[in-house]
Amino acid sequence: MSTLLIEKYTPYALGAIAVALWLYAGVKFPEANDVLGSTLTISAILTGFVATSKALLMTLNNETMKSLKTSGYISDLLSYLGQSIYLSFIVCIISIVGYFVDTHGLAFGAIWIFFTITAGSAFIRVTLITLKILSM
Repeated sequence: MSTLLIEKYTPYALGAIAVALWLYAGVKFPEANDVLGSTLTISAILTGFVATSKALLMTLNNETMKSLKTSGYISDLLSYLGQSIYLSFIVCIISIVGYFVDTHGLAFGAIWIFFTITAGSAFIRVTLITLKILSM
């Protein structure tokens, strides 16, 4: 399996593993709304951070960015940035919905844990790649 393929699907695999562990352990979503509020705040901050990173990266005109464009990897980078933004935004929406639905069942917890872990992993992926680009 290629490194690019592993890089591409790791956030989703980690989310699926987290759901499996969540369901296996039979964990219930916390009753207090503090978790939803905190998740909403962090996800909104990450959404803005990644959107800003995307704007900054696209303005770079160094050899690394030129190399990414000529190699075709720029489309992968843009895809990763977009995924991170969308996944963080989805976590915001799930957190808002959590205020209005019953969160005590396993289904809400499984959905919440999948998207939270996937969004966090996608953010880490984008951060590591961005730091590599900026350090070159």
